Amino acid sequence: MSEVYALTIGLKLTGKGTAFEDVFNYVSDCIYDQLSNYGQKRIFEKAKATNVYFSDEHKKAYRYEEDILNENLKQKRSQIFAYYLKSGALCEIEYDTAEGIKTVIGRIDLAKDNRNGFIVNRLRVTNHEQIEAEVDLDKVVTIKLVKDRD
Repeated sequence: MSEVYALTIGLKLTGKGTAFEDVFNYVSDCIYDQLSNYGQKRIFEKAKATNVYFSDEHKKAYRYEEDILNENLKQKRSQIFAYYLKSGALCEIEYDTAEGIKTVIGRIDLAKDNRNGFIVNRLRVTNHEQIEAEVDLDKVVTIKLVKDRD
């Protein structure tokens, strides 16, 4: 049970505020859902102490990634960053700046720090292999797929 606790709660805490938060929550919820009533009760009690909660939304999501994106936008789950990172697809990103909302089109990757490590709460948007913008996840207003114009 200690390993399951570490896995479920650890995934949710580790993913918080990162590009992988939605997927980590999904995986954690799926694991939790498969536990016995006893296991769920034990994990739930400990999860409350760390402000971690489980949801049954995972039962509706991630079955057909491209088909669910529009539906998830309606469910306020528009920030499925891991899908966009993995797909390599051209995206349109609206993000908030001190000057107001800006829009950029490109492919997204995780931003890199000065030591070539990845910054998991910041996106790098490139188009034609040139960096168009770097955007903090909490500044993203919308993200959607666009037809490839390359």
